[in-house]
Amino acid sequence: MTPNGQPSNGHAGHVPRTPLGHAFFNAQPARPEPVGPPVPEAPAPASRVAAGSVSATDVSGLPGALPVPWAVIQDLRRQVSDDVTEEQERRAQLGQRLVGQAEEAFSRSAIARRVAAWAAQYAQAHEPLTRGQETTVQTAVFDAMHRAGPVQRYLDDPSVENIAIDGWDLVFVQYNNKSRQRVPGFFSTDQELIDWVNLMAAQSGYGERALSPATPEVEFRLPDGSRATATLLTTRPTVAIRRHGLMRHGLEQLVKWGTIDSVLSTFLQCCVLAQKNILIAGPMDAGKTTLLRALARCVPAEERIATLESDRELFLDDRQAFGIEPHVLAFEARKSNGERDRSGNLIGEVSVGDMVPMTLRFNATRVIVGEVRSIEAFAMLDAMASGGLGGMCTIHARQPSVVLPRLVQLCTRTGMTVESAHMLVSQTIDLVVYIKRVDRTRLGGRVQRFVTEVNQVDGLTENGRPALVPLFGPRADDPRAYPQHSPSPEFIEDLSNVGFDPRWLQIGGQWGELEQEKAQ
Repeated sequence: MTPNGQPSNGHAGHVPRTPLGHAFFNAQPARPEPVGPPVPEAPAPASRVAAGSVSATDVSGLPGALPVPWAVIQDLRRQVSDDVTEEQERRAQLGQRLVGQAEEAFSRSAIARRVAAWAAQYAQAHEPLTRGQETTVQTAVFDAMHRAGPVQRYLDDPSVENIAIDGWDLVFVQYNNKSRQRVPGFFSTDQELIDWVNLMAAQSGYGERALSPATPEVEFRLPDGSRATATLLTTRPTVAIRRHGLMRHGLEQLVKWGTIDSVLSTFLQCCVLAQKNILIAGPMDAGKTTLLRALARCVPAEERIATLESDRELFLDDRQAFGIEPHVLAFEARKSNGERDRSGNLIGEVSVGDMVPMTLRFNATRVIVGEVRSIEAFAMLDAMASGGLGGMCTIHARQPSVVLPRLVQLCTRTGMTVESAHMLVSQTIDLVVYIKRVDRTRLGGRVQRFVTEVNQVDGLTENGRPALVPLFGPRADDPRAYPQHSPSPEFIEDLSNVGFDPRWLQIGGQWGELEQEKAQ
């Protein structure tokens, strides 16, 4: 880390100079001021409404809502698309092409003309649109052509975490540190919702699997990189959108948010520099991927990282999104076309487990698995046991006590015995970090995410299970992670080689105030 507490991609022997380190070495009597978790107020979009406060169709009076049905936007989009195609053909005859910003500029010009002509005709039988409403229609047409259509207004809001669409008229938005809010529906019919899904899937390269009764589930990415899953297996078409808005944040930002404290931040950075294999666990939406990205920022720049994901979420190879320039090979699993060969194997399928051996052939020094869900757990652990150092991955777990049993269970699906799986886990995983999500919005509080436990895996117990040393854990009156026990001598020696002083653990936790329940 740098002297002001910013994490750096340091090398072995680099001593992290943090506020914690200065406090210790300067023997200051007062500890560093703890950084308390902020209570950010998410900017409320003008279209946010409480469930039941407005009917599903009567949304035209809401600021930012479309003043016309979505079918009108779709018709204008088709007209402008024809204009763009004609212009492309005209330029092709001259040996030219419309690409990038030039194509967008032409689209905006064509949209302005088409919308103005449509608005004039519309005004003959209806109340004329205001200038603001006409601008809203233009933006909606542009978003439908080049972005994510009516969903784009929420993708542009950095406070939005997730979006759930249950049929054309039921839309719910999850804001940072807020309870889920119902917002106006995007479409006029369920079929319009399905058409939008297939358009977005086609634009992201998944058009060969359109959402239909034959393929009732489709996964795709929206233009901003958000992950979307759509299904027809529910009563009505359902879409779940997961945002990736926290790309550029490192450990120092997690300290400000109250996810970790300065002691834990320094410890985790040194574990990354010491090439410890780290497993990040927690329930859904706890912040596992965000913590994994922050730890990946601590990897020295000269190392070669391979990321393996079933659906791309880390984006460590995206210099613009991630904000730094790591040496990253981003692998993404590929689904089959639904057909099987004579042996019953899905044709064209490439799983995360299939990609693990590839990382060795491409000389990756570290392997990061976005999420371990199934039998790829064995392939990942086997690669780590074969000499892979500094690997990281995430896994879903309801509580800390089930993390390693869950990992063992996934390994046994490959035919391993439980005893062999216990041995493999104990030989490969060095550290288990558990992150928790607490929702106190119903009690007048907010959503909080924080690390609650950090355990070292240190060999096997007498009954043949991985032995855990609780390095950080909760207190009786505080569920967050405080220093509890020192790592093993070998672990401490590895950390010392990258600048960690074990006496820092004696300072204790540096957490800020934890928001308590307000039900009293």
